[in-house]
Amino acid sequence: MKKDDLTGDLLSWQPAKITKEYEKQAVKAHDASAKYAKAIALTLSECPLNREEIAEQMSVILNETFSKNMLDAYAAETRPSHMISLARLEAFMQVTGDIRILSLIAKGFKQAATAAAKAKLNNKKREQITVDLTMEGNPFIIAETPVMIPESRLNDSGEWIVKSVDHTVDGNGFTTSFHAEQKI
Repeated sequence: MKKDDLTGDLLSWQPAKITKEYEKQAVKAHDASAKYAKAIALTLSECPLNREEIAEQMSVILNETFSKNMLDAYAAETRPSHMISLARLEAFMQVTGDIRILSLIAKGFKQAATAAAKAKLNNKKREQITVDLTMEGNPFIIAETPVMIPESRLNDSGEWIVKSVDHTVDGNGFTTSFHAEQKI
């Protein structure tokens, strides 16, 4: 079926890239609350409107009373319990015209998503490289502990994580058999 040029492809949609960002040093802080407070304070200081005007316009958008004191609290690093709500943040960005705080929020999600993806990849890699060995008995080898396997026993030496272990005493003596995955 022929597609017209005006209809977009739903599966090829990509979100717009946010290119505006705060200078890294300008919003560097000891925790997330302080980081966002610094960002709000920076936006307030750079906005051509004063805080009273911003609060007044936010009141109209939000259809609620919003004061300069509330803006001051959001911009104060010493008041971490005064975090701006999503609706108020949206109104704040609309009034100030500054969307840089979105990139700051997105970076936090990117870092969390990257860490989660790396952990999942490492688990997949670890699951793919396994070994089963039987050796002279060693009572100190237990499940979920690391073991060093010398290169002479395997092509790939290094630290492995024991996943299961079986200690046996029989006519052949004391033996330890274990299944391990390579630690990445």
